[in-house]
This record gives sequence, structure tokens and C-alpha cells, in this order.
Amino acid sequence: MAVRLPLGVLLFVFVLSVAGSNAQQVPQESAPEFVPQMGPDKSCARVAFTPDSRFLVTSGRGRSTLQLWETSSGRLVRNIATYPARYSFYLFENGELGVSPDGKSAALFVRPQATGATTLPPNVLVQQGLTPLVWDLSNGKPMVHSDWRFDAAKQTFVNNDISWTSKEIESWGTPQSAAATKWGEQHPGPGKQKERSAFLETRSAFSSANEYFALVDGFGDLWDVGKQRRIPGFCDSQVLLWKSISLSADGKLMAGASTGSSLAPPDSPQPFPGIWSRFVVWDLENSSGPRSALVPGRSQSMALSQDAKWLATGTREDSTDAKGHLLLEGFTALWDEASLKQNPPDLEYAETTSAVSFSRDGSHLASGMIVVDEKATGDYVQYQGLLKLWDTATGKLAWKRVLPDGELSALAFSPDGNTLATGHDGVLVKLYDVKTSNRLRFFTDKEAVIQDPMQMVGNPVVLSLTFSPNGNMLASGGSNGHLYVWDVQTAKQLAHLSEPHFEGELAVMYEIGFETGTQRSAATRESVEAVAFSPDGKRLYSTGCEGTIKVWDTATWKQSSVLTASQDRCVRALIIGSNGKWLVSAGEDGQILFWDTASNKLAARLLISADAKQWLVVSGEGLFDGTEEGIRSLAAWRLQNRLVSLTSLPAEFRVKWLLQKILSGQTLATPASLKASLAKQ
Repeated sequence: MAVRLPLGVLLFVFVLSVAGSNAQQVPQESAPEFVPQMGPDKSCARVAFTPDSRFLVTSGRGRSTLQLWETSSGRLVRNIATYPARYSFYLFENGELGVSPDGKSAALFVRPQATGATTLPPNVLVQQGLTPLVWDLSNGKPMVHSDWRFDAAKQTFVNNDISWTSKEIESWGTPQSAAATKWGEQHPGPGKQKERSAFLETRSAFSSANEYFALVDGFGDLWDVGKQRRIPGFCDSQVLLWKSISLSADGKLMAGASTGSSLAPPDSPQPFPGIWSRFVVWDLENSSGPRSALVPGRSQSMALSQDAKWLATGTREDSTDAKGHLLLEGFTALWDEASLKQNPPDLEYAETTSAVSFSRDGSHLASGMIVVDEKATGDYVQYQGLLKLWDTATGKLAWKRVLPDGELSALAFSPDGNTLATGHDGVLVKLYDVKTSNRLRFFTDKEAVIQDPMQMVGNPVVLSLTFSPNGNMLASGGSNGHLYVWDVQTAKQLAHLSEPHFEGELAVMYEIGFETGTQRSAATRESVEAVAFSPDGKRLYSTGCEGTIKVWDTATWKQSSVLTASQDRCVRALIIGSNGKWLVSAGEDGQILFWDTASNKLAARLLISADAKQWLVVSGEGLFDGTEEGIRSLAAWRLQNRLVSLTSLPAEFRVKWLLQKILSGQTLATPASLKASLAKQ
């Protein structure tokens, strides 16, 4: 759910230049861009074709509000990171999507008459944000840099940076036609669970000559009308999107947890009208593909024991009681890594499991849960934390402790296994004695909680925790963008490394994520989702929803470099191998990235299909390996708005056992220029 702005508060128009025979000149891209077929950030809510039918544009809720698709293939061409995500929910509910008559531009807008804004004077419309914003599709950058002004003679808003008036842009929208509605009803998409998108109205459209038909209702369907053929991939992720990853101590085994999908996959054991998550295990040394397990619920956390014997998972499912109150349900599971079978079966069925962590020797598993406070009074469901420690050998509970906190969102064991750190709401971190369950001390920054605008709807939460290799320091990152380093023994704050940047008065808009159960800032994309120390303790890595990985020097606490991991999606996971050579990141663009820590260069990308049967590896130089279908469908290269398949590259670009060769340090032959090879296709 989200805090809703009142009607008549925002009007944002996104005008985007679409490549075509008459397209305006745009700068040449310096290099080909890699495009994982990751689908929309949240959903597809509106759709419009370009007049030449080459492309269609969709809008929806999320950080990348607009997407450009190739009509003939259904492949994603480009995500457009529109405007700060604080506006996405309003546009998601009220926006209209249209394409200009010349086919060069597309617009997402809210008609003033739909908001009752026609009675407001022009100066109030400007103050309330009811004037257009303009964007270039070729690079995602805004085209409007000056203020809009009201032209009294034309009775519309105008801007010096573009030629269109607000009235002209409003005319681009195409009303829903009876013919499109009927055709959509006669051709339902396979496996669509309409109850998951029932809050969205269905929108559909034909291309200009009725060659293609598209429908969106949160999900999406695209059809070749003449051939009566559904085109797969449209408004759907072809790859697993990642919530967390983990490595074994020797770096040979990697495990990952997907963020969850609201469409039941074909291999689901039973129909389940909700969320499914997939857990994947990959042998980085010997395997040529992943193994996976599928569970109902949305993944909240995952951990692999250092000896690679056990895999722990925590999931969540949502339900409501008789009064319509949201109830959080989920479970903690311990899996035998070799067989990927639960052993023993579910350790505990609780309202939600938000965090799991193994001790370094693998003897204990900690689980952080959120449970209903049975003693609470009143008409509202209230929650409290529940911390449990398990013996992994027997699966028996060692101890449990009820915590008064409304969130228990992160866990981390100290290197010696004697101390357990817990993260909570209010930027609060606590330390517990593993043997006795007694609380040792706590850390917090009261000023950060008080000063953040998030206080209007609740406290921020700690999302990530990690101890330094010697156990003397603890780093914590929060949903409010703050990153701290604490002295474990004295509770002294050693460093405050990053703070969020809120953009003006309207930044006080927050979204409560259905997928996490934790409150996230929609006013800043700088939540600190994951933190990791290098094995020598000289560097601290942090990442989050701005898509970068920041590298900090622990001697000076200054930022030494920044790595770009994603252009427009959250990076949720970060881990470094015990030898310190490889840093691994993963997130919601579907890529698991392997970084060479010596050079800070990207060495390899790994993508796994939604059913975990296909995979693709691409090196930093463009070499690739994978299954035949994975190479064909999981990603493409983009030259401006033209997609080029990896299958069209020369044979020298395909290298068998590519990932294993990269991680083992083998020297690979340098291929021909990737850009030149793609340009020939």
C-alpha cells in the first residue's frame, strides 16, 4: 500500500522520442548497452503503439515507469527511469498514455478534468505540480529544464523547451475501444491470475493497421492478429529477479533467492493464488547449470552455511482476517543442499520470517520473525519481533526471545559465532549473547530517525548488517539511506558514511512494499540494501536502490570508487568471496554480477530464466555461454533503439565453460570489437 496524494496534486507528462525515419537527431551511444529481459518494475498498467507499429510503450507502477518494447518480438528495448519514484503510485492510478501523431513521442499524463483541477488558477496548478515533465526515450533524460507558464490567450500551458502545449499532449491519448475490449475478452492470456491484478482496470489497443493487439491489466498480452499467435515475453520477466545471494566459504557454491512472482510457474506443485519464490544453487566450479527449489510465498531472506551443507530460507505470504486487516504469514525452512529437500520440514510456521543467518561454523541458524502481539488491545493488528536460535544438526530450537520491536529485519553472526546482531525499525541495532540469549548492548542514531521525513508514516528499518572480519566493527544500512559503522565493544559510532537526499517538500511520499513487509522510502532511491567487508577489512562495500556499489576505505572512511551495477533497478544483494578476489552483486534487473576487486571491473554477468532451466553468462568483453534458449531469450544488446540478439554474433564470441574460466583466472582470447560486430548485424 502507499500513502496517497490527493487528487489534483500532480500532473506529469513524459514525452519520449522514438526512433524512426523522421526521428529527431539524438547523440550516438558510446557503446552497446546490455538489456536483460527483466520486464516492468512492478506492472503494466497502460499501453500505446507507435504509428508505424514497430514499438509499443507501457507505463506502470515502479521506479521505471515507462518501458519501450519491440512489437514483433515482444522484447524489452529500454526502461525509462522517469521521475523520482515518489510519484509513481499516483501516475499508476491516474495516468493516461498516448503517442504523438508523428510517432516521435509518447506521453503519460493526467487530464485536469479527471482531477477536478480545471477550477484551480494557473499559479496553483504550477505549485501543485500539474504541469508537464518531458523526457527523451533514447537516453531517459528530461527534455524540459525551464518552468512552464500559463498562456492566457491559448488557455493552456507552454514551455520554451518543447513545442507542444499541455492541451496538445492531452489529445494524444486513445480512448478504449469496444473492438479492443471484445478482442481481449475473446483471447485471454494463459495462466493469468486475474485476482492478483483486479485493482487495475484492463486497457487494450490495436496497432494502427490492426496487425497487433496488446492488453495490460497489471500483466500483459501481445498478439500477432493475422497469425492468431501470442507473442511471449511482453510485460513479463524472462529472468529471475534477485532478493539475496550467498557463497560458501570456499567460493565454489553460490545460492540465490528470487524476489517472487505472482504467476504460478508451470512446475509449481499445486495451484496457489499468490506469490511463488525460487531458490537456486549453482556450482561455480563444476556445474553447467542451476538446481532449484520452488516454494509458495515471497522470499524475504536466504543463507547458505559456510560448509555448503545447509540452505536456510525465509518466506512470507499475505492474508487478511475477517475485518480485512493484513496478516503476515510465512515460514523458516532448512534445506539439505545436496538434495534441495527440506530437512527437517518447516522449522516453524510463523507470521513472517524476515531474516535468517548461519553462524560461521554452521552449527546454529538464527531466524528473525514478525508475529502478532496477542496481548495488544484495540481494533488493529499489532506485531512484535521473535528471535529464534536453532541447532542445525538436530533442527531443534535452542532458545527464543520475544522482542518489543515492530520490525526484526536483519541478522548477522559475529565471526567467532558468540554474538548475534539484529536490525530493527528506528535505525536500531541490538547485540545478543548466542549462548544465553541475553542482550549485550544496542546502537542507534536518534537524530536520523527524528529528522527524516519518513517519520510522517513510521520509522525506517535496518536492512543490512555485517561484522568486520576481526569482529570489532559492525556496519548497518537502512531503508532511509543511512549507513553506519559501529564499534562493537563500546557502541561508539565510528562512521556515518551516507545520508539520503530528499528533494523538496513533496518528497514526503512513501510506499510500503507488498513484497517486503518493510517500509521503503519512495522519495530517495538510496536505501542501503546490502553491506560487505573485504576479507582483509580494508574496504567496505555498500549498495542499494540507486543501482551503484560504493567502495569505502576503512582507514579514512572515504569513498574510493563507485561501480554501476544497474541503471534503473534496486541492487538487493552483495557478497564477497573469502579470498577477496570476487565481489558478487545481484538485484531486480535479473543480473548476478561478478566484479574483479583488484580492478573494480565487471568480469561476468549471470542470468537465469524464471523456470531455472535456461541460463546465460556474458563477460565484460561480450563473450558468452549458456543454453541455446537462454542465449536467445534472456538478454540482447541495444544500439540506440535497435535490439541485436547474441545469436547473431560471430562464433568466436561463444566460449564453453565461460564463467568457470573467468573465475579461475584463465586468460581468454580477446574477441573482435563488440560494437563493430553488432553494427554489422
